[in-house]
Amino acid sequence: MNLPAGKIDFSISKERTALLLCIGISLLIWVFLKLSKEYSTTRTVHLEYEVPALMEFTETPPSAVTATVKGVGLELAKKILLHGTPTITLDLSEFSSPEIQRDIIMRKIEEKTELTVVNINRNYLRFAIDSTATKKVPVHLDLAIDYKPDFYLRQPVKLSADSVLVSGSAKELAEITSIETEKLHCESVSSDLKKKVKLKTGQYNTVKTYPDEIEVNILVEQYTEKSIEVPIQAVNVKDSVQLLPALVTITSSVGLSHYDGLNADDFVVEADFGNGIKPRGKNNVP
Repeated sequence: MNLPAGKIDFSISKERTALLLCIGISLLIWVFLKLSKEYSTTRTVHLEYEVPALMEFTETPPSAVTATVKGVGLELAKKILLHGTPTITLDLSEFSSPEIQRDIIMRKIEEKTELTVVNINRNYLRFAIDSTATKKVPVHLDLAIDYKPDFYLRQPVKLSADSVLVSGSAKELAEITSIETEKLHCESVSSDLKKKVKLKTGQYNTVKTYPDEIEVNILVEQYTEKSIEVPIQAVNVKDSVQLLPALVTITSSVGLSHYDGLNADDFVVEADFGNGIKPRGKNNVP
């Protein structure tokens, strides 16, 4: 074929097309075969421990192990990317001896990574725990609360536990007289609240609390004013007197739930004649 001057022929012959096609198919087959093979690699696995209540480590156990895992190429790569650096949790209350055997560790790693574990770099994990000193201390709620206008507490704030058990070294426990909560902020409150708040132990090295959080119940209601007429009672007077006025009006702020129950019997107003007050005339006081 004759091409106009300055034009480049980019056409590919049938022979070259067939060759490229064969190369492409061969490459796909090669990749498929490679990804179908089984491979092994090493993975770092972090360890976390659940220590039984009122116990603590006397020696720090290993924080990680190295595991050799295997799997089919593509599946192996996918699971490694999916799980990142895996972490397994070991509940020490499940073990009757202070050693965790390798088969248990390998099984937990397999459950976490969904890969076959060939080996790990330890035959066992040894741990040492012992009971800690304990005592019971009161809880101090660190509360910052702001109410909407005309709203306030219906009754005192209630805690699910007003005291907790703390454990730790004898030296640190000797310094503790109470445990404070994390700061609880409540703003523009106009209805009942139920909140969970953590107990603060971060300033200590060995101290733990049981439980580590408490529930706070804040019961709120609207308040209004109520005016009540209350009779004045004369006390420390030898002769009968007539008081003018005989009644005083008391205005009180009261929650709506107690509005109907608030009456004159809840107040006492006295005119005490034992403090040098003398009647003027026979039947009245100033």
